[in-house]
Amino acid sequence: MDAEMPGAGVCWKLVRRRVVDEMVELLLFYSEMVNTRGYAMSWGRCFSSRNAYHCATARLRKQGMIARRADRHGPAQLTALEVARDRLSDFYRAERFWGRKWNGVWQVLMYDVPERERSYRDALRTFLKRHRMGGLQRSVWVTTEDLRAEYHDLCEASQVDAYSFLMQARTLMGASNRELAAGAWDLGRLREGHRWYLDTYRNRMLAVQRGELPPESIMHTVREELTAFETVTLDDPLLPRDLYPEDYLGPDVLAFHGDFMRNVGEAAVRQWSTLKASYPRHKPRRKRKRQQQGQGHSDV
Repeated sequence: MDAEMPGAGVCWKLVRRRVVDEMVELLLFYSEMVNTRGYAMSWGRCFSSRNAYHCATARLRKQGMIARRADRHGPAQLTALEVARDRLSDFYRAERFWGRKWNGVWQVLMYDVPERERSYRDALRTFLKRHRMGGLQRSVWVTTEDLRAEYHDLCEASQVDAYSFLMQARTLMGASNRELAAGAWDLGRLREGHRWYLDTYRNRMLAVQRGELPPESIMHTVREELTAFETVTLDDPLLPRDLYPEDYLGPDVLAFHGDFMRNVGEAAVRQWSTLKASYPRHKPRRKRKRQQQGQGHSDV
């Protein structure tokens, strides 16, 4: 992610995608012209750009979304798949999100999906949550990030523009930016989770440092802390720092997680070293055999 958010007028991410799609489409067209000796010009096209459609569906598939446009076989489809946690959470690099410059423009997505397309609506809502959008209402979602490129992929792949539209606004309902953030995301509940995590695992860390926990239970404590850390930070929208309330504990949680792993690791090494030193050292088998032979010769 860039250090500074793009301007409200131009989405360079979308521009780059469109240029690449058009160049690839042009190359494919000329290759078909050469291979078919010009007959490709008489072929019909199902979509305005087949390559753009396939690229959009491929990008959505990487995000765990299966999309298909409406055709003679049925209406447009959008399905959310279970995404495997094969990479670190964005919260580990939260400083890049908190410190980025925001241009003050909210991205607002509004949709009205018919009840008969409930599965499409649920998949769309899952997509918005994965991009950390906040819901002012069930059908009005906002974010500080520029999602025009992702929205364009949805339009290309599943015709989401038939049910929704994306707009930009500098203010909504006459509320301040912090008030909008508090209304779109449950920051109070987020703070409660952060506070519970800090109180609980500060005590656990002190217990490990004092040697109150046996060495065999330290790894269980580390796994438990890691699970708790990822749970309480999962719903953090990672907004620019100015949009959070004064009592936001996200930086404290991130800093403490690093301290916990370092201090508990050092305490575990000390405990295992002490435990290892407490066991008697056995002499190597060869030396014991030689000593026994020497004792036998001395007895003779």
